[in-house]
Amino acid sequence: MTVYRNTRRRNKGAAGSNAYKGAQPSPAAEAPSASAPDEGAAAYGSRGYALEAEPVCEPDEVTVPEDAAADQAAAPAPEASDVVDVEPEPGPEPETTTAAETEPAPEDAEKDAADAGAEAGADNLFVAAGIADELAAATVAPAAEKAPAADDAAADDVQPDEPAKPASEEAAAAPAAHRTATVHRTTGETDIVVELDLDGSGTAHVETGVPFFDHMLDAMTRHGLFDITIKATGDVEVDAHHTVEDAGIVLGQAFCQALGDKRGVTRFADVAVPLDEALVQAVVDLSGRGQAYCSLPLPTERVGSFDTELAVEFFYAFARDARATLHVRELAGANSHHIIEAAFKAFGRALRRACELDPRVSGVPSTKGSL
Repeated sequence: MTVYRNTRRRNKGAAGSNAYKGAQPSPAAEAPSASAPDEGAAAYGSRGYALEAEPVCEPDEVTVPEDAAADQAAAPAPEASDVVDVEPEPGPEPETTTAAETEPAPEDAEKDAADAGAEAGADNLFVAAGIADELAAATVAPAAEKAPAADDAAADDVQPDEPAKPASEEAAAAPAAHRTATVHRTTGETDIVVELDLDGSGTAHVETGVPFFDHMLDAMTRHGLFDITIKATGDVEVDAHHTVEDAGIVLGQAFCQALGDKRGVTRFADVAVPLDEALVQAVVDLSGRGQAYCSLPLPTERVGSFDTELAVEFFYAFARDARATLHVRELAGANSHHIIEAAFKAFGRALRRACELDPRVSGVPSTKGSL
């Protein structure tokens, strides 16, 4: 920055009187008005004061004539109010500057100051941008290296929380508990154990000592989609009657226990099953009143060693202890084996549908409120 000081030398109008000797007016510093001032006015400025430049920083070496230096030493000290700060133009300062050359035109001075400010602002922006880039490189790079592999693995294991589901949806999505029961009954004639799962897949493990009866219980289980295990020992050397009837009693008790209060069950079911020429209908109502009505006219008394009338005895015993109403009706048939097997299959399917849970049923399916 250069500070211009006013030496307050008055212009006496003469070119050589008390003027800065050796400082000649520059053609570019002449006033733009039509009437040119005299040479003395041009040397001392438009206000009649001689101007000289005094840089704040260490100035370049300037040669000053001896008489001019003497005049400058004799001049009075400048006042503080006469100091005017002017922003210099960028670039190196000339080695010698005359008083007339250091006074730019007003418009040119403003333009030069604006250009200098713009260039300085641009330089500041470039410098700031460089500093910002360095800061970003210094801060962002370590952040990228901050997370170790263990944290990444832990972050991968974290799963976003799922939105909460309504209680009704959760109850519907949750698998229903299996309805099961185990019954053991011992008499002087039989010893029978039954394990039952109403919500099974149709798996049967049956050992009664009566082969044809085992085959019928297996068919009933597979079509009813129950899981049943029956182990029975009885006086089969006398007759299979006690074993078949007691098996019906224990199996009926197991169904009654597994059904509980019958809340949500379908209750009613009606199924007709064919087997070749035979057609048998089975109708089940989990009414709570154990009774059976069977119409199974069979053309033969035996199928192998099995007494065919024992099929009806099984249905009567089961319905009584399961506390269900059961109808078994032969609609067509000529072969005793076909008729009995169709009856057990129809009974298994009807019992399955009656025991199934219906999501639309609220409570016990009865106007009385209990079954």
